[in-house]
Amino acid sequence: MCYTEEKRKAGCPVEEIQRRQLVSQTRRKRRKHRIRGGNLFLLVLALCVTSGLAYRYFGPVAPVMLEVNCVYQQPELPNGCEAASLAAVLNYLSYPASKTELTEDYIPRGETYYENGVAYSPDPRRTYVGDPRDSSGFYILAPGLAAGANAYLAAWGGSYTARDISGAGERELIAQLQAGRPVIVWTIMYYTDAQYADLTWVIAGTSERYIPYANLHCRVLFGVEGENFYLADPIFGVQVVNRETVMDSYQALGSQAVVIVAE
Repeated sequence: MCYTEEKRKAGCPVEEIQRRQLVSQTRRKRRKHRIRGGNLFLLVLALCVTSGLAYRYFGPVAPVMLEVNCVYQQPELPNGCEAASLAAVLNYLSYPASKTELTEDYIPRGETYYENGVAYSPDPRRTYVGDPRDSSGFYILAPGLAAGANAYLAAWGGSYTARDISGAGERELIAQLQAGRPVIVWTIMYYTDAQYADLTWVIAGTSERYIPYANLHCRVLFGVEGENFYLADPIFGVQVVNRETVMDSYQALGSQAVVIVAE
């Protein structure tokens, strides 16, 4: 704004006009900075979205390979991938756990039953449904397996505690590996789409209707290198699988995960 005689006569002092000029110039400079900053943010966001790998812009992930040995569920536990995976992690921590011991003495189990034509089951989030030693077995999810692990740890002593870290994202899973902790994860058997059994349960003691998964499989995540995760599979042995493929499978089942940490 320029000072004119007309403005002075109209009662606009020179000092006020100069102040307004300074404020106006300052605001224009700030707008320019905001626009430039906004454009930079949009550029970074576009790169992240188009690549689909936003979490990796913080630099490459250093390789981690923990010394976890596979514990195979067959032949004793045809449906006991959770017990075998837990045994593998406990063995890594130097506990003498066996998959059958964990199944029989520590991991909570319950049977389905029928009443007036309705199938009732324990809550698989807290209890293994069926018997992992035969074809009646289904599965147990992270909260229940963590409880079984803690029952074992309490019996054997030591300074470890099992934690349910369900909902952990990829960066947190990798952080657990970097801290020396293998992660028990629930994934899809062949890394395809989640499938559901052709049956419906009512969770005992509630009115909740539950359709169980038909292709759930539990594994131990023990390494990362480049774009791949390393997993100890209780059926197939060591697997090297693309990280995105593992994460898609893991997330499709609700991002279920358990770690054992030193207290």
